[in-house]
Amino acid sequence: MASPKNPWKCPAGDAQTYTVFVTNGSGATIVNTYAGTEPLTATVWQGSDLAPIAGVVSASWLSGPAGSTTVKLTPPADLAPGYYRVRLEVTYQGQKSPYYFGWIKVEAVAGSGAASPVYGSYQDMVDLAGDWLTRLQQGDPGDETTFLRERAMAREWLDDIIVSRSRVFAYRFDLTYALYYGSFPFGPVEAPDSVIAGYLASDFLQVVPRTIECTTYKALAFACEKRMTFDADGEAFRQRAIFYHRKASNSLRRYRCTLDTDGDGNADIAFNLGVLTFR
Repeated sequence: MASPKNPWKCPAGDAQTYTVFVTNGSGATIVNTYAGTEPLTATVWQGSDLAPIAGVVSASWLSGPAGSTTVKLTPPADLAPGYYRVRLEVTYQGQKSPYYFGWIKVEAVAGSGAASPVYGSYQDMVDLAGDWLTRLQQGDPGDETTFLRERAMAREWLDDIIVSRSRVFAYRFDLTYALYYGSFPFGPVEAPDSVIAGYLASDFLQVVPRTIECTTYKALAFACEKRMTFDADGEAFRQRAIFYHRKASNSLRRYRCTLDTDGDGNADIAFNLGVLTFR
């Protein structure tokens, strides 16, 4: 079995071509053995015993005596971005033998997708972190630029906390509420407050400097966590992640959540996130 190789990369809907040599167990190319008519098989799948995915990789002979093959990557445009396992095999004298085992990284391409909602901007992150963040983005941008995923994760983190700490008695509750809004402001005792969750999804939260501060600190913590390697080289990012998680938590304790449900610019629901009670 050939040893795993570094991953090939190809955008979804695009094509890439590689030359792969048929090698033996020690990694030496097998020459003057194949005629170039032997069947070649290319299998792509997501690992384990999952079904193979057709139409992603194909292999053909470049030169049988030289032991060289041409491998073409053609991931479909609708194939989800991510890593997939690749195995190439040659059938010789009735026996199928693998000659390549590795990975293909299907990369995302520009499309019609919408960005996840966030509370803070990339500039907010730079303002709190400094120049090292810009260098980190340039050196390892990942799948999304300007740390969009981390900022979206930070918003989800804050929204979850707001929903979990919603206290129905912190604002008026009567039958008029149900008649006006169509439901009571809570469900089962241990269930998330569906009304507050709906308000947050509709962007009714009033975004104030404290909102930006705590979510930006949290986004920075997430960004640092993804660069941790759990060895000496990643120690700096581990410390930074801890630091920014703590800064986000400290900011949250001083944060008063306010929601404007009628769009008049005034808070209709407000409660302090530093207080945790049962409903």
